[in-house]
Amino acid sequence: MPGFEYTTFKNVADPVAGLMRIAPEMVNTRPHWAIYYTVNDADEAAREAVQLDAKLHVPLQDIPGVGRYCGITSPQGVLFQVIQYSA
Repeated sequence: MPGFEYTTFKNVADPVAGLMRIAPEMVNTRPHWAIYYTVNDADEAAREAVQLDAKLHVPLQDIPGVGRYCGITSPQGVLFQVIQYSA
């Protein structure tokens, strides 16, 4: 993402994790691991999550050259992200 330092960790050739430095504008963010689920349609996944009483803690947005994603908080308070990679 433009303006962010991001490192990808791979198992042989397969990306399995990423690390991003907490930027100054992320003042209330503590170090943490975030779980991402790959989906075919991020907009539909977000719509369905909200219909099931989840909340979006990160609105749907595009990551240039990567895809589209959002952050979801389940009704039980579990935070995770969904991502639709660009083809």
